[in-house]
Amino acid sequence: MIDKLRALVGEVLEMDIPPDADVQRASTAAWDSLNHLRLVMTVEEEFGVRLDPDQVASIGSLSDLERLISSQTQAA
Repeated sequence: MIDKLRALVGEVLEMDIPPDADVQRASTAAWDSLNHLRLVMTVEEEFGVRLDPDQVASIGSLSDLERLISSQTQAA
């Protein structure tokens, strides 16, 4: 799953993400508020999950997003 998620994040942010890299929202210029929403919508569609507003606001890194998606897909 992390490889698929890494590819989606890279696609939305238009950047290459090296394996084992954890992209941080605060230090990635391309991860602005618009791309944050695009990323959430893309991930929700691709993984068949729905994130509530608090979860969306809590995403600050690729690893945060991975944890949320994992918890959503395991709960289903």
